[in-house]
Amino acid sequence: MYTSVNGYNVLEKLGESPLATVLKGEDRHLKRPVALKLFKAQHEVLGRTEIDEFALREARLRIELPANARIPAVYGFFEYESTPADTKYAWTLAMQYIQGINLREHIDGLRDKYSGGGNWFESLQKSGVAEARKAIDYDAFVSHELLKIVDWFIEIAKTIQYMHEMREVHLDIKPENVLVDGKGEI
Repeated sequence: MYTSVNGYNVLEKLGESPLATVLKGEDRHLKRPVALKLFKAQHEVLGRTEIDEFALREARLRIELPANARIPAVYGFFEYESTPADTKYAWTLAMQYIQGINLREHIDGLRDKYSGGGNWFESLQKSGVAEARKAIDYDAFVSHELLKIVDWFIEIAKTIQYMHEMREVHLDIKPENVLVDGKGEI
């Protein structure tokens, strides 16, 4: 694992996709946490030119999205500092680090919180809504959590709509790629 990337100390690996690796880092000078997205230099389908265009398009799109899009702020976009022995990556996108959990973890936690140890989702599948409502504190769940989740999905849909208007498509939309911060916001 790398100890530094483009002037950032690397703390841990957060995830990986076919096109990029995401690391948690720290700005050496400002001492703030950052997320570092390292775009790979090689891909089984895309050539280097397409990867370069993809990385630059993503960086530009992130800074052009409206402020209410709820995506991490961009701190910088750099050519990856490679050596002859290390040519795995092409570009580094430094972004605001969001401390929190992903949406799937959040929803799983809600299931546990409101079901009292039972499996309300299983009740819903087997017996329908009426039985599932008995398996959880339904009123508390709806008033405290469900309405917030619906608002989040509306915000996600607005961001995706904006991306489509910009002629961009997100190829990896899933709950694991939506972060819920410590304040309970996406």
